Amino acid sequence: MEEYNREIRSVSFTLKLPSVVRLLQMIKRPKSPVRFSRQNIYARDRYQCQYCGSKYASEELTYDHVIPKSKGGRTQWRTS
Repeated sequence: MEEYNREIRSVSFTLKLPSVVRLLQMIKRPKSPVRFSRQNIYARDRYQCQYCGSKYASEELTYDHVIPKSKGGRTQWRTS
């Protein structure tokens, strides 16, 4: 085991600071859902107009370029 010269001290013991720490068990963090913000919607659709298929800069896009849910628009992210 590799150690640094520095020591870690507690009230009852002292140990050398390890240079590598090995986890014995994987700790899985829950995935946070992606928020549906204006920029995330544009990124999801690859900055492409959903009506004409043309690509635009994010400054040129508006919500007019997004198909609403009531008209069959998706509320999930592309997987491809």
